[in-house]
Amino acid sequence: MANPANRLTLLLLLVCVGLGTLVARELRLVAAAPEAGIGNPQAGAGAEAQRPSALPAALPTKALQVYQEILARPLFIKGRQPPAKPQPAPVREPVKQLSHLLEGVAISRRKRVALLRDPRSREQVSVEEGHIWEGWVVEQVLPDRVIFSGEGEMQELLLEPDDAQDQTQGATGARRRP
Repeated sequence: MANPANRLTLLLLLVCVGLGTLVARELRLVAAAPEAGIGNPQAGAGAEAQRPSALPAALPTKALQVYQEILARPLFIKGRQPPAKPQPAPVREPVKQLSHLLEGVAISRRKRVALLRDPRSREQVSVEEGHIWEGWVVEQVLPDRVIFSGEGEMQELLLEPDDAQDQTQGATGARRRP
């Protein structure tokens, strides 16, 4: 009597040969499909007779209809409504650069306020921390500067001494003797 392992090996070999033959046959059918005019509307009536019965003629059209039905009513979305198309982002004016000068800062326990001056018109305006001014958000009012933010940009105004000459005169004046 033959060894059971030899029988199993022979059986597996026959199954592999059978599957290989099946795959080769399917590949020949797929390779013959373009020659037979499948999916080609210009193919004549003679091509219809040559078309293999395994590949139905309406496969591409029917698959497209099913796909469009899935798009129109998606399976895994609540209410089976397609997602809304994204709206274009509104066009905003770019935030203009700050041209004001920082004149002073007032900091208390409750408020932080900065005094700004327009160098052209000499007009003064006070801004409070957290408020919006000319499209800029006043992020922080610090003892020596104010930090603004707007549209992803950060800008800061520094507190500068009243006059650089006053400081130098003060220093030389301290050395003068009456």
